[in-house]
Amino acid sequence: MKLHTALISTLLLTAPTFAQDDAAEAEPFVLPAGEMTITGLVDACASHLDWNILYNEQEIASAAPGGNKSKLQRQVVTDSDGCEELLYSLLYRHGFAVVPLDPARDVYEVILMAGPRGREVANRATHKPVEQILARPNLKVPVITVVRLEHINAQLANNALRPFFASNSGGYGANSLSIGNVGNAQSLLLQGFQDQVAQAIRMIGLCDIEQPAQDYHGQPLPDYIARLEQRIKKLENRLEKLIKQAK
Repeated sequence: MKLHTALISTLLLTAPTFAQDDAAEAEPFVLPAGEMTITGLVDACASHLDWNILYNEQEIASAAPGGNKSKLQRQVVTDSDGCEELLYSLLYRHGFAVVPLDPARDVYEVILMAGPRGREVANRATHKPVEQILARPNLKVPVITVVRLEHINAQLANNALRPFFASNSGGYGANSLSIGNVGNAQSLLLQGFQDQVAQAIRMIGLCDIEQPAQDYHGQPLPDYIARLEQRIKKLENRLEKLIKQAK
């Protein structure tokens, strides 16, 4: 009986703590209308996200194109994800990127993309699966991923995509999308800012569709049979997946 009473007392004492934790997690991020310096923006977002974001004040003051301030005509109220997206986008507008320094301990760093350390932006790109990138397609954060192709050749897809993203460097190469092969015909490597990579993934998805079977028009018979066998194999694999999903 005493043990039961003690357990109830413990639950009653800890219940307000749980409620306070939930309230803290739900607390919105508020960015007031008016002018805010880049350093002020970083500090405000770092405080809300509970991160440490390092920056060089002299670099920001001297290198930010168009001044080191952003002006908002109206207040912005958002959640933690929105706070992160807003921070990356506004810094990107001034030529800066946020890269991980020690993400396990929530330590990040602001780097000038056109500065002497601009190459570090691409070098510190975080590997993410395709699904995670598409879940947040507006983030301006450097990422790298591998896209698996089902129906089109990786080299052909590489050549087709390059013209669409070749002119998106914005004056410095740190924010350009890089496309490459990874040693086989079914995998494509994408590296760049997450919003650009998400756009490329969507374009690949629109193109990576099964082509209709070609009729036999006198081409070498072994080649024609090989294509038919590949098509049959793909259909078998698709059917197998559907059967597994139905179980």
